[in-house]
Amino acid sequence: MIAVIAGTLVAIVLNPQAPAGIATPQFLPWVRSVIFVAFAIGIYANLLSLGLSGWIRSRSLGAVTSTAALISAIIVWTFVRWR
Repeated sequence: MIAVIAGTLVAIVLNPQAPAGIATPQFLPWVRSVIFVAFAIGIYANLLSLGLSGWIRSRSLGAVTSTAALISAIIVWTFVRWR
C-alpha cells in the first residue's frame, strides 16, 4: 500500500501542472526510496509467509517451503538491489 501511495506521489509530481512547491528535485529521490523500500518489504514479507506456512502442516513440508523461500530471497536480492 505504501508503494502505491508513493507511486501516486511520483505521478502527481511529474504532472506538468503540479504546483511549484511540490515538484522539487529533492522530493523525487525521497519518493523513489520510499517506493523501493516498501516494495522490498512487501516481497520479503510474502517470502517470509511462504517459508513459515509449511511448518503448520508438517516438519518436512516446513523444510521445503523454508528452502524455497530462502532461494527465492537470494534471487530477489540478486536482481533487486539498492542502486
